[in-house]
Amino acid sequence: MSLVRRVPKKRRVSLRKRAAQQPGKWRAFAPTADRPGPITRSLQAIGRSVFHEYTLATLGSVLLAVIMTWPTMRYPTRTVPQDLGDPLLQAWQLAWSGHALDTKPSTIWDSNTFFPERLSFAFSDTLLGFAPLGMIGSGVSAAILRYNIVFTLAFALAFLGAYALARQLGAWRSGAVVAAAAFAYAPWRWGQAGHLHVLSSGGIVLALAMLARGHGFTLRHGYRPADAKPGWALAGWLVAAWQISLGFGIGLPFAYVLALLAVVALIAWFVVPRRVVTRHSTPEILPAGLETPTPALAAPPPTTSASQVTSFERPEPQTSPYARPTSAPATSPYARPTSPYARPTSTITATIDTAAKPTDATPTDGAPTDGAPTNSAPTDGAPTNSAPTDGAPTNGAPTDVAATTVAPTDSALTDSALTDSAPGTGQPPTAQPTGESTWARPDGEPAPAKPNAEPTAARPHDDPAPAQPQAGTHGSAQPSGTLATPAAGPPTNGRSGRRRARGPELQPAARASDVIDFGPVRPEPSQQPARPARPAGPFKRWLARRPPFPKRLLGADVLGGIIFAAVGVFMAIPYLRVVNDHPYARRGVNELDIYSPPAYGFVTAPAESWLWGHDHSGLRTTMEAPNEGALLIGFVLLGLALAGLLYSVWSYQVRFLLLVAMIVSAVLAMGTAAPFGGKFSYLPLHSVLPGWDGIRTPGRLVLWTTLFAGLLAAGAVSAFVERARDFTIERGAGPYPGPLLRMALLLPLVLVLVEGISASPHPEVPRPPAGLSEVQGPMLVLPSDQLSDEMIMLWTTDGFPSVVNGGSGFIPARLDEVREVAATFPDPASVELLRGLGVRSVVVVKSMVAGTDYEPTANPGNFPDLDPAIEVEDTPELVIYNL
Repeated sequence: MSLVRRVPKKRRVSLRKRAAQQPGKWRAFAPTADRPGPITRSLQAIGRSVFHEYTLATLGSVLLAVIMTWPTMRYPTRTVPQDLGDPLLQAWQLAWSGHALDTKPSTIWDSNTFFPERLSFAFSDTLLGFAPLGMIGSGVSAAILRYNIVFTLAFALAFLGAYALARQLGAWRSGAVVAAAAFAYAPWRWGQAGHLHVLSSGGIVLALAMLARGHGFTLRHGYRPADAKPGWALAGWLVAAWQISLGFGIGLPFAYVLALLAVVALIAWFVVPRRVVTRHSTPEILPAGLETPTPALAAPPPTTSASQVTSFERPEPQTSPYARPTSAPATSPYARPTSPYARPTSTITATIDTAAKPTDATPTDGAPTDGAPTNSAPTDGAPTNSAPTDGAPTNGAPTDVAATTVAPTDSALTDSALTDSAPGTGQPPTAQPTGESTWARPDGEPAPAKPNAEPTAARPHDDPAPAQPQAGTHGSAQPSGTLATPAAGPPTNGRSGRRRARGPELQPAARASDVIDFGPVRPEPSQQPARPARPAGPFKRWLARRPPFPKRLLGADVLGGIIFAAVGVFMAIPYLRVVNDHPYARRGVNELDIYSPPAYGFVTAPAESWLWGHDHSGLRTTMEAPNEGALLIGFVLLGLALAGLLYSVWSYQVRFLLLVAMIVSAVLAMGTAAPFGGKFSYLPLHSVLPGWDGIRTPGRLVLWTTLFAGLLAAGAVSAFVERARDFTIERGAGPYPGPLLRMALLLPLVLVLVEGISASPHPEVPRPPAGLSEVQGPMLVLPSDQLSDEMIMLWTTDGFPSVVNGGSGFIPARLDEVREVAATFPDPASVELLRGLGVRSVVVVKSMVAGTDYEPTANPGNFPDLDPAIEVEDTPELVIYNL
């Protein structure tokens, strides 16, 4: 009986690292270093944390924010940046949200202003995400200090988030710093210095950076499932939810951008197939059950008789009689799946008999002890040494041999044929002492043996092909003295990806005529023929070709998306109710015309720009809303972005996409001033997308234009850094540039920061009048107008009494009526109206009513016919009418 073993070619591919990649190869023989103590390890961990890149980036961003916003932190309890309008309103918002959470969270949407209106906290963007900071401190001074700290941290967070995003996408540190500075300190931001909810855009870029890191995505390499980190993805969704809680002014476009990215990623996953495996990459094995079933698995192979042996036919003749053919062994139903990456192998055939366990046996007499060939010649064209004698061993001594059958998978093989005898001899083929394969030529003649060839020892770790039981043999595969081999067929299996343990080294048979009798063989239950695999359906085949998506990452996305949606719904409900109660709060197209910037607004700096503000005053005079129309992102940034289109570390496809995104965002930021009046750009979004009609300032979308331009600039600067490193390496100076090159690489950062210097004023906030905090509410404070009411709202942070006053993005109709009637206070009509609203006191601030319609109310003597039920209290700073 012939058994087949495969001999691998000498050329092998090693998965082990080269010696140059094993610096610690002999480390096990070196003396073990003493392990440092717990204190030393703690200090080392602290040192690594302190000098980590993102620790330094965080500290640097805060320090840079203090410098760039100076003198905001010079008098943090007395002054506010920009003006005494919206900053005071937002200082009250921070204080109210913290006060509500600390006292009664259920009343957070019903603030102490705009009495008796409901949901008055939702009349403008709330900055609710900063509510925990509002729980620290109380009073007017604490509110001003809190606002200045948050104002400074908003710039720091924008810088840090943009830096993290650029680094995650593949930019070098120098390029990421330039992108962060351009995003955080663009000149147009100083025109929005009074709008903290617009400046607080750092959560947008930070969330995008975390989501990209969690999904293993970069602009250089795309999506890499192996680099996915579900924890970072979940953190990104949480930061995105926090950004939404700051307000919908810039949060709503961010939500739609996230939805667009999710749709694009889903479409790409459905359309783009799994990456093709190259010879330099690790092959991907399809899941079990997805391989195409072969005929060998369709039915158990037939058994063979004692005289049957296995021979393998070559599909085409060899050019050399000494060439090693790659022959196909008999297909086993128990073989492992075929791998298309297996190396070519050759086989040799040996005739054995006599059952024996594989042990260390002694070779028979006359047999070669070192694997030398015996002196035998082919007879009648058949390469034989001797014929087996009824299954008896030649010398009476059993001989050990390792019989293996492994299917080669390097090429397509034809079905092997079972023959009763070797061609031309009428006898079964015997062992080839030359180590060559036994295969038949197309003309029926056997292949000549290669002279003076040494047989190759069998590999004991290869799996033998199990025999099939035959009826009437007590469970044995066939009569004693032979070993049946299943019918040959197309190979179905190859090398397994698992490495098997090697057994003891076994020597080949001493003589070709020596036979080993395996005796009765009972197949183990685990060796029963496997059930034929069902062909995979079209859906499974399609799914197997999709890029892998880790289950934990999918769970993090689902959980994070649910949290993000829940926060969005929680924030949207009060705004929807406000619009339902006050339909005039909805923004119309006519209002969009006022705040839509013209095309030249992208090269116009606001008045607060230190470098360009004075020179661009003529352009600003032609705008209806200069602070919303001056949208200069920076001339240096524009130049670097254009350079990034030509020379960058990003691919041409990425550059093109960034350019398209930059243009689209700029067109949307123009609102109705865009080409064709915005009919094909902004107005469809205004009329179709839910919630978009609540945005009246389209120019704030320039935030996205700045981000895309910053990424283009980061690609250009990163390319300069790489070229500088190559230049120094070519000169033999190492990978680090010299001082001159380092200064040259810092030049773009310096220019961007110089262009982003602010000239914003920092007025001092007036102190509240003495005795105001002692007045019982609800009350009306005069004078009442948009700017005065915002200051009065800040004054109410000392105790938070209910007031009719209020300032926001829109004015309720009831407050307009009160202001109009209060101009004739204390006449009976105004007193009756205020009493009907539940107002208990009217407070007149003497220092503020001069020159207004409310000036007569500062002198109670002007009303001799005053209602006797009204008590008047005149103080040096206030006049209080108790209704």
